[in-house]
Amino acid sequence: MTDTSSSILLTISRDEVPIAEVRTFTVGSLSIAISHLSDKEWGAVENLCSHDNGGLGDGKIRRGNIVCPRHGASFDCITGRVKSLPAVKSIESFQISEDDTGQVHISRNSGGLDDN
Repeated sequence: MTDTSSSILLTISRDEVPIAEVRTFTVGSLSIAISHLSDKEWGAVENLCSHDNGGLGDGKIRRGNIVCPRHGASFDCITGRVKSLPAVKSIESFQISEDDTGQVHISRNSGGLDDN
């Protein structure tokens, strides 16, 4: 088994983000919007709308997408792919997993952004 603890950016308790909601967490200068989509489904994306640099952490979750509260652009909560205008560029997403103790671990994805 590979030790991935060194790549973990942040660990939170599952209770910190209620189901169907999003919360913002900061690690150094990095702000991450974490979404709790269903019992075992999570998403983590950068907390910055690519349209107008608005924070996504105050947005709402709709059909698996996080909606920017400023102008309504939406992004897939898991992949960061842009889903609606006025944004046209995807945002960074993060790997996220929940362990058996209810701890949720967030780490960087190994690949780059995907604007498709």
